[in-house]
Amino acid sequence: GRYTVADVRRQYEMQDGKCAYCACALGELYEIEHRVPLSRGGTNWPDNICCACPACNRHKGAMTDVEFLSRKSRAVPVGRTAGG
Repeated sequence: GRYTVADVRRQYEMQDGKCAYCACALGELYEIEHRVPLSRGGTNWPDNICCACPACNRHKGAMTDVEFLSRKSRAVPVGRTAGG
């Protein structure tokens, strides 16, 4: 499979110009991200791409989007302790 520039634009618009993982405003600085990495059997079809900020894309690495979001949701917010 493969995606086109039009597919990327459509995805960016569907995400309202925000990172798929942290919802920060992307502006012109974003990366095309595979929800399921190619190294894990993902494809280049449009339904497997999203737009992500560089920081999230780097931290996600070879995780799937589900794995990454699961780990992100378990992270303790800065300034808080695990107990509350």
